[in-house]
Amino acid sequence: KYPDREARNNIATHRESNSADALFLKLVPKRLEKVKTALAEGDVTTVKKTIHLMRPQLIDAGMAEHKELFEWFEYFDAADPPLEWKLKSEIFCNLVSDRINSLKEQ
Repeated sequence: KYPDREARNNIATHRESNSADALFLKLVPKRLEKVKTALAEGDVTTVKKTIHLMRPQLIDAGMAEHKELFEWFEYFDAADPPLEWKLKSEIFCNLVSDRINSLKEQ
């Protein structure tokens, strides 16, 4: 009914998506390396804090379907982490690495 309005909305959505992807590629790879290093060192606190910092960029870059995993890191005590924290951290790293590679290929 309103083709001009639809075209403007599509352009705006495309710009927002490109902007989110650019921010993702600027911030997330460095933070992911920090998570990997902390994971290798057994530094639960740094893993938790860094994943928390990454959440907005992850969700904005199309990873909202994994939001439950990202939020999982918010709710445990780093002083007494659950047994699966390392496994979930590895899963997290793999998902984010895949998204980084996917965006770089576009």
